[in-house]
Amino acid sequence: MLSRPRRSITLIAAGALTAGSAILGGLVGVVAPAAADVGPVNPVRVPITPTPPPPPATPYPAHPANSGFLVFIERNVFLNADESEGTLALGGNLSFGTTYNVEAGGTTPTPTFIAPGDTVPTSLYVGGGMNFAQSGGNILRVLNGGYAKVANPSTYLAHDVDMNNSPIDWRITKPAAAAEATPRIEGTSRQTPASIGTPVPSNLIDIPTAFKTYRGLSTDLGTCPNTVVLTDDQGAPLTSPFATGTRGHVELVPGQTNVLTITAEDLSALGELTYDDEPTQSSPLLVNVTGSSFNGRMPNSPGATSAQAPFILYNFPTATTVTVTGGDSLEGTIYAPRADVLWEVTQNIEGNIIGTSFTHGPGGPAGTTPREVHDFPFDAQLSCSTPPTQAELTLVKVVDGGDADAGDWELSASGPTPITGASGDSTVTDAVVDPGDYTLSESGGPADYTAGDWSCDGAEVVDGVVSVEAGDDVTCTIVNTFDLADPKLTLIKIVSGGTASPSDWVLSAAGPTPISGATGSTPVTEAEVLPGDYVLSESGGPDGYVARDWVCTGATVVGDTVTVDWGDDVSCSIINTADSGGGTGGGGTDGGGTGGGGTSGGTSDGGGSGTASGGSGTLAATGVDSRDSLAAAVFLTALGMALLGAARIRRTRKTRSVR
Repeated sequence: MLSRPRRSITLIAAGALTAGSAILGGLVGVVAPAAADVGPVNPVRVPITPTPPPPPATPYPAHPANSGFLVFIERNVFLNADESEGTLALGGNLSFGTTYNVEAGGTTPTPTFIAPGDTVPTSLYVGGGMNFAQSGGNILRVLNGGYAKVANPSTYLAHDVDMNNSPIDWRITKPAAAAEATPRIEGTSRQTPASIGTPVPSNLIDIPTAFKTYRGLSTDLGTCPNTVVLTDDQGAPLTSPFATGTRGHVELVPGQTNVLTITAEDLSALGELTYDDEPTQSSPLLVNVTGSSFNGRMPNSPGATSAQAPFILYNFPTATTVTVTGGDSLEGTIYAPRADVLWEVTQNIEGNIIGTSFTHGPGGPAGTTPREVHDFPFDAQLSCSTPPTQAELTLVKVVDGGDADAGDWELSASGPTPITGASGDSTVTDAVVDPGDYTLSESGGPADYTAGDWSCDGAEVVDGVVSVEAGDDVTCTIVNTFDLADPKLTLIKIVSGGTASPSDWVLSAAGPTPISGATGSTPVTEAEVLPGDYVLSESGGPDGYVARDWVCTGATVVGDTVTVDWGDDVSCSIINTADSGGGTGGGGTDGGGTGGGGTSGGTSDGGGSGTASGGSGTLAATGVDSRDSLAAAVFLTALGMALLGAARIRRTRKTRSVR
């Protein structure tokens, strides 16, 4: 499966690309960035796991990244306009240059947190301190009873009584200033100075973690494939770059996230962005604005009002500045977690503001034109999915028989993204590769194995070359089979003494592949047989010979049974020795017959001495009489008689099978 990171996915209907593959990014000429899967997720309220407290305290549970605030800024904020109908949180310093209202809306805002020891939600959160340098004699008011939290107490003085020591609603002034002094911030509820300055734990608000999450999510949202094509009044696709004042129409597909990718320059050039279909909670619109900065106007938006604003989000994934200098109100949320946001236009923002810093308003007398942030927070789940650009390839070795291990071989696929490794290694398991043709091969491993053909699951393989396409999950397997060479079995007759020939006997092996024949004949010489147990025997041959035990090389023999396995080369021999008392077992006409009882051996009389004359007097494999051996036997017999003082030689016929 693909190593890229995945979330729960909602697929975007392919039919949304109504203008064809030549139109990218919502208009001709805009190149979409590399893609990633996203969502479903509300990008503003995405859950975050806050920075944990020092151990051994229990880790904090997840909470919405913006902690419920309408305007949520990573660093500094300068308020120089009229008001925000919702709440405000920032991680840096707060300053203001005009009279300004926070939480000025008549409706109940989205709840934020209630800090430990408080009974009222916080409407103004300042993670740094106050900067009154540009505030003049102005007053910033927090309405509707909300509390304030300002982290750096050295930058202000908090009050809950007036100069007469009478209780008043909370106020914040310059350090050492009286409660009645201006500039100041004032609330509409009773809050103690200690409450204002008490730090808020990260389980309630964690701005650094929130913006780390926001930036990653903004990047991912920016890769969502375009599904909306801007058209002119006649329905023809618009071509980038736009002329100033261009009128665009957007049609939305119900039941999915609709994505419009547009350059910063084209967004500024739009005079109107007409919604032929209204965005809804189930059919939201994600506007991805490309470019490192935006500096321009916002288009008029016929067909979209504050009722649709919670379902429109303007994402600036790569911008570091977003400066709006004119145009109409923005219906929707500004999502620019890498950017300084400057709202200079004398119109409204109808949604959340997510930015690195925020300046609201161009200055000048308040109240001449509306310059407000309206409380229409983003309220939809965005999701997108893209066709993958890569594939996954796995190489597997299977060993059939023998003692080898699959890791003894090195498997390789040479192609656009070469991979090499042993079966099971991460380098050849679910390896992410680029599409293309891959030549499969192996190296190493024991020599006594035969490789089969490569087979692949998930793609076609021809002559060891597999064709991998984007999105494929391919597993290619090669089986190496132990080379099961047929065992070879040879039966050999050896004759000791007498005049018999080895070929006088028929040698046999009874088993899975029975064989039978005279020694040296083809049927019993390197005969290819099946593995198993073979019972060895002999038949025929002249009388007067005694058979010894079977002796085998290349395999184990027990009694007269030899066990043969694959690849064995086994030779089994049996010696037949001339009988010493038969008169026919000697060497020939020169008296060998009368002296041939020596194979009885072991006795110290004349019969014992006869061992030399009879037992050794015949060539083992041919039966030819040896005159020299006979002379030696006679000598030894005489010597034995002299030593023992024997008066006669008693021959004892003994038949012995040497085991």
